[in-house]
Amino acid sequence: MFANAGELKMLVLAPDAELSDGLIDVIAVDAHAGLLGWADVTWKMLGQLIGLRPINLPVSTGTVAFRQAKGASVTAEEAQVCQVDGDAIGLAHTMHIRMQAGALDIAVPVERTWMELLPG
Repeated sequence: MFANAGELKMLVLAPDAELSDGLIDVIAVDAHAGLLGWADVTWKMLGQLIGLRPINLPVSTGTVAFRQAKGASVTAEEAQVCQVDGDAIGLAHTMHIRMQAGALDIAVPVERTWMELLPG
């Protein structure tokens, strides 16, 4: 998984992610033991909610690894459904991801004082 933000609602995806650092956060998950591996990965991800970093022991049934980069690529033997912001965009064998600094402008409302909220 590739992320720019570290949190998704109540789940910490990438603990070191910052919107303005210019880096893609890569989250690699391997649930090699099937259902037991997914349970292990789930506990590791949930542990981040209370500040615990995932630890991948040699006996782990599922692993989680984090990396940061200016860009990254992933290749699969069989075409996979690719998503951007949760929306499927098609099938691909390879995806290339990169950050483009300054490409997104964000508008936020001006903070109002409590005096401005009083009925006129």
